[in-house]
Amino acid sequence: MTAPETTWVLDQLASAQSNIAAGYSDSNGNPVELIRVDRDESQLYDGSGSFDMSGSVRSRSGDLKDGVFVGVTHADTTSEPIGTEYDHRRETIVGVRIEGMHTSEWGKIDPAGESGIPWADAVRAVRRAITNRRTFPDAGARHVSYTDLTLANEVDDAASHSDYYLATFDVVFNGYETLPIPDAPGIGFGTTSAGQSRFGDIS
Repeated sequence: MTAPETTWVLDQLASAQSNIAAGYSDSNGNPVELIRVDRDESQLYDGSGSFDMSGSVRSRSGDLKDGVFVGVTHADTTSEPIGTEYDHRRETIVGVRIEGMHTSEWGKIDPAGESGIPWADAVRAVRRAITNRRTFPDAGARHVSYTDLTLANEVDDAASHSDYYLATFDVVFNGYETLPIPDAPGIGFGTTSAGQSRFGDIS
């Protein structure tokens, strides 16, 4: 099941898709594609079909001919009580993984930007699409409100590979969760202490 925070990040990346397609073309004159992957479900977010981004970048050389891939997955959620009430502080971490391949291997990464997109520009477009909504991101499930997000643990591993490109970072959501107030002892769910329905007249 895809986490709401994962879906939110994937949706923000639509603007990066548009900007990259509008600004960069491959050697055939076709727009460079940013292809989104829901790693919670190992599914392509654009269109349909399964896609596994585990393992090395080289293992996906055939797919990387189609575009620059960005995978998003829920990594962790933690919460802690605030005082003795029913609100919790909440932190959720979503991992982002960007992969590309050099045009010499028929990929879409071209340092000159003539037959593809420079790697730094691809990473920048992804980061900017997410951080544009860094205050009060509407990314939580029911009863969850986030106040801000930050990027953390950024690693660009492009220098380790001659033709393959990989960058990873975490999106850290900070906010609050309001937990339901439990019924008092001896009072059934949906009723008040006077025995009246909390939902009005349901007869």
